[in-house]
Amino acid sequence: MYQGRRCVLLAGLDDALARRVVVALDSLGLHFHRATSMASMARIVSPARFAIIVLAYAQDTIGRANRDEVQAWWDSCGRCTASVMLCPAPLMGQAQVWLGRGISRVVAIDAIAQELRATVATLIGVAPRVRLQAPVRLAPAAAQVAAATNGKTENISSSGMLVSCPDALAVGHAVRFEIDLPTSDLTIQGLAQVVRTTDPAHEGVRGIGARFTSFVGPGAVRLHEALSRQVH
Repeated sequence: MYQGRRCVLLAGLDDALARRVVVALDSLGLHFHRATSMASMARIVSPARFAIIVLAYAQDTIGRANRDEVQAWWDSCGRCTASVMLCPAPLMGQAQVWLGRGISRVVAIDAIAQELRATVATLIGVAPRVRLQAPVRLAPAAAQVAAATNGKTENISSSGMLVSCPDALAVGHAVRFEIDLPTSDLTIQGLAQVVRTTDPAHEGVRGIGARFTSFVGPGAVRLHEALSRQVH
């Protein structure tokens, strides 16, 4: 159902903390699952289907009763998945003993807005995306002459774009693209590969996700400048 979308497991986070994490990671284009407790996380059969696990450090769930159970889970199968532990700042020293024991990073809860996105993006190699709606034309790269499919970018990053378009383009195919930058008469041209089709029921968009493979002329520079303006 979520072909091409990385999944994140939120484990042991209460509703308020889970909302803060989802907001902080919104630009990475992830899909979220929740395990309401550390014990339920430990019962997950295949953690490898998650790109990353974000879990909460709590003395009463990790520090005592479930310590052995959770450690056994990490040793058996959890180490194949990157993980970030969220912790209150006064307990950072205690939480950091888990680094190298299944935990990849520890982030203070107070620093979620500033640090979590960059931490997760680094661990799973995702370029942060920004919402940038711009007209885009797509055409099969293999065809010498082909009618272009007109669409609109929904979000874009330095590595790819999500495009809403009426015509389905086959996954794996290379396409030529031309993006008309908003508030400018400049365009970005290049080649991209279709990596997935969207799930309209869950994403609210009918179209494709595409990964940039090359740019024509100053296209990469123009893209970087456009993304920088949106972020700042």
